[in-house]
Amino acid sequence: LTIVTWLILPVVICLSQRLSHACLSISNYTAKLRMAHYISYRLFDNTLLLG
Repeated sequence: LTIVTWLILPVVICLSQRLSHACLSISNYTAKLRMAHYISYRLFDNTLLLG
């Protein structure tokens, strides 16, 4: 039983780290998209106001 645990544990740790890394990169990507959208929206708003 302990051998199985020692075999499974590194795999679980590796998978969880990969999953958390993927989630971080995805949230980072969406944050960048949101920021770019916000910036372009503000620029568009300013050009409309300035005529």
